[in-house]
Amino acid sequence: MKTRQLALTLALVSCLSVGASALDRNARTVGEADIEFTSYKHMDAIRLNVWDRTALNYSRDWSIIAAAGIGEFSRSGPVDNPTLFFGALGAMWYPTETTELSLYGSFEWTDKNQNFQIIGGTLKAEQRFVMQASSVSPYLTASASLQSAKADPWTASADASTCLLLKIGAGIDLIMTEDVSLTFQFTFNDSRNFS
Repeated sequence: MKTRQLALTLALVSCLSVGASALDRNARTVGEADIEFTSYKHMDAIRLNVWDRTALNYSRDWSIIAAAGIGEFSRSGPVDNPTLFFGALGAMWYPTETTELSLYGSFEWTDKNQNFQIIGGTLKAEQRFVMQASSVSPYLTASASLQSAKADPWTASADASTCLLLKIGAGIDLIMTEDVSLTFQFTFNDSRNFS
């Protein structure tokens, strides 16, 4: 039995983002890395995330998931772009061999504005067409995140807003070696502001 696997990811542009998926649910711990590009109304963000999935001792159908990330907000003009930090913690459930459901909370902040933060909760589903152990494993993914953003990352403004961020997409896992897979995931993002 493998004890650790690493999934690498690549991305394209703007409203396309990337993710990573584990190949072997029988592994005790699965490490993942992904690069995420996100386009907002007035700015863009790029973030490198490192995820860890650890199966619970009593049931391989449940895992604890944790993540840490670092990136940068950017917008046009002569501005000093802030560094973005990210953390997440939650749980993942495998109801079938080809289905993943996860629920996690996240927190984002910057180094430039102490008032800026994004607190969110995400529900995510992933459905595969074949088993993950296959050399090529296509899948569909969808998620809904309720996020509360406080302040503007460039100013001292303390305005708050709440939005629902919806993502839907498709991806493919390609097994490169026994321990490494390459994952391409293309996701369309849409958000609805409440305030």
